[in-house]
Amino acid sequence: SAADAIRRATPEAQQYVLSRGTLADARNPSAAALVRLRDFGSRGSGGDRGGSFGSNRRGGGGDREVEDFILDSQLDDRAAEAFRIATPQEQRYVLDRGTMRDARNPSAALLARLKEARQYLAATGDAGRGGGGDHRGGGDRDFQ
Repeated sequence: SAADAIRRATPEAQQYVLSRGTLADARNPSAAALVRLRDFGSRGSGGDRGGSFGSNRRGGGGDREVEDFILDSQLDDRAAEAFRIATPQEQRYVLDRGTMRDARNPSAALLARLKEARQYLAATGDAGRGGGGDHRGGGDRDFQ
């Protein structure tokens, strides 16, 4: 069970899971907890791309907002997972640009928007500062 997996996890992994906020609103809290553990494992014991464990959600969309966006935009599994594991700053960039609902291929448009977000954040040096701001533009027009 998810509870057993968390009990067996390292203190660092447990802290990571807890620092990402409540799971009370998650559709499936157990699955969400297991995804967080997996995310921790894929990032390494100290390699959270978004900052320290206590601040990795700052500037991002939050789990609920991300999941609502995925459902609203009708993303395929590959695009949904790419969006879930993006940094909070990348998520905020995408969310600030609005829904993908009107795109001809929402999943392809999302992947293009994530790529654009990474380029923008790298160019502005904003990748570790919490994101935010207005990043709207027309970079994914080709997918609409």
